[in-house]
Amino acid sequence: MREFNKAERERMQRVENKEESDEEDEELEGGLRVPGRIWSKLFKYQQTGVSWLWELHGQQAGGIVGDEMGLGKTIEMIAFLAALRHSRLKDKNFSYQGLGPTIIVCPTTVMYQWVKEFHTWWPLFRVAILHSSGSYTCSEAELVRSIVKDRGVLITSFNTFVIHQALLIKYNWHYVVLDEGHKIRNPDAQVTVAVKQFRTYHRIILSGSPIQNNLKELWSLFDFVFPGKLGTLPDFMAHFSVPIVQGGYSNASEVQVMTAYKCACVLRDTINPYLLRRMKADVKIDLPNKNEQVLFCRLTDEQRQVYMEYLQSRECQAILSGKFQVNNSTLKLW
Repeated sequence: MREFNKAERERMQRVENKEESDEEDEELEGGLRVPGRIWSKLFKYQQTGVSWLWELHGQQAGGIVGDEMGLGKTIEMIAFLAALRHSRLKDKNFSYQGLGPTIIVCPTTVMYQWVKEFHTWWPLFRVAILHSSGSYTCSEAELVRSIVKDRGVLITSFNTFVIHQALLIKYNWHYVVLDEGHKIRNPDAQVTVAVKQFRTYHRIILSGSPIQNNLKELWSLFDFVFPGKLGTLPDFMAHFSVPIVQGGYSNASEVQVMTAYKCACVLRDTINPYLLRRMKADVKIDLPNKNEQVLFCRLTDEQRQVYMEYLQSRECQAILSGKFQVNNSTLKLW
């Protein structure tokens, strides 16, 4: 992590106190002030994303940022959190002015990317990683308690969250953000059941692929960001999922097709206000070219043995024959 010297921190503190700013703050309707040094660097669609998150905040509702991968969902989220901290507005359901303690649950592979982006966009946040790879020297309980007290940002992985769920859920987090939140698409999974116990209205999912073909998975995501919006799972399956699926069959009757269409329209209108989905073709901007790096490393004897065993497994053979997705196996090897 980059350490900021005393002069840099003093200057950033003056910016947060509105005593000094490179550019004028952008004030949104309702009083949210986005720091000018952040707002000016956002693309127009990212500014729209920050405004949308602010609307959800005012409604005491959560939502899904479903922008296509590469459009900067992480930056949008950090910009919004920085604006809340900067504005110091009172949240009527919490004792905080501005932003209270925030927890971000994400894949292990992007934890340090979050830290880097926080330090780049608003370094005044106190950010810590709760994970076996973290640099903290105190106990996990002391780390979490300290972050909550300082109204900081705690970043952890999905697996680590499950392990420490009893410790994490007992605190009143102001914002809960799930990066790659489609990982809770199985409503019966341990991590899904655990994250739904957080006591806050402000729940955000970031996902490049929030909607797939399974409506049950869609219900699981929305039951996290807006509990009860789509009813209970049995009611949702009976009134939405089953009719929509039946209407798609080749032998469906005209009545079934019309019923499916009406159900799909109602479902679309219900979820649209809480789902922000933009594709690269929609925003029509010149994004930088993808930067790919190939890194070579030596395997230990134990790592080599595990890798060779995997190459000889049925799963690996299924991948080579095109019957299995390679992404799932890559995560497993990781």
